[in-house]
Amino acid sequence: MRGVWSGLVKILRPAALAAIVLYLIYRLSQIGWADIAAAIPTSPIFYLLSVGIFLVLPICEVINYRLLTGSYIPSGLKIFSRKRVYNDAIVGYAGEAYLFGELARLPDFDKRRALTVIKDNNLVSAIISNSWTILLVAGLILSGQTGVLQEIIDSAPLLVGGFGIFCIIIFALAIVFFGRLSALSRSKVLQLSAVHGAKVLIVAALQVAQWSSALPLAPAVTWLMFLTVQTLLKRIPGLPNSDLLFLGIGLSLTGFASVDAVMLTAMLLAATASMQVIQLLVFVATMRRNPGAVETA
Repeated sequence: MRGVWSGLVKILRPAALAAIVLYLIYRLSQIGWADIAAAIPTSPIFYLLSVGIFLVLPICEVINYRLLTGSYIPSGLKIFSRKRVYNDAIVGYAGEAYLFGELARLPDFDKRRALTVIKDNNLVSAIISNSWTILLVAGLILSGQTGVLQEIIDSAPLLVGGFGIFCIIIFALAIVFFGRLSALSRSKVLQLSAVHGAKVLIVAALQVAQWSSALPLAPAVTWLMFLTVQTLLKRIPGLPNSDLLFLGIGLSLTGFASVDAVMLTAMLLAATASMQVIQLLVFVATMRRNPGAVETA
């Protein structure tokens, strides 16, 4: 049964990615390739912000895993950068599987300790990230942009509704039974929460700054809309490439934005393309593994 499921996943994952790419080509062709090319952002700041957005997560994970283990993980930025590529460009939580193998190879680590620290970090991260997602959705509703959420729900009501209920249940259970799921002290939880909270706020600020650098006259509610959709997609596990999927959904939501559709499309395309290039470069640059040794803090 496991072999059948594994084979099915290997077929469905590239098929889903191919479907996303074909949809993007179709949508971009409808808008017009020449118009999009003419509206592509040219400011270096726009693309430098993509680098900043990518690096925030690996840097925060270096800090969090030092808090969790009391040790410096050699090549930590390299390991956590590659982990992000696995999660964002390949499939959700593939990065955790990669990280588990890397940590288990280090001195003073074993499979049980590696699994424990990954679980503790992800548990705190899930609570903070889901809380942030709820705040964004609430902000979108209060701003009167309920049509965006309705558009997403209408596209796949059973999938979206089922996933929403599942996330709410998991979120509630994680909070209620946190003490049983983790042996972390209160001070350690607060430290990790502070880093994760700073992470989501910094990424959101950099993302809005990038979008605003290309479309400075766009109203704030437009960025709230796209930030909410992007964050919701990041919370769905198992996506083949959340950035490409966000681009696809973003193109279908341009009608809700109070800005020129061609310029908005070009901006979303440039942001997604730059992130894909960064992920490819990071993946190639981190191909050689150098686990080194753990130095006690």
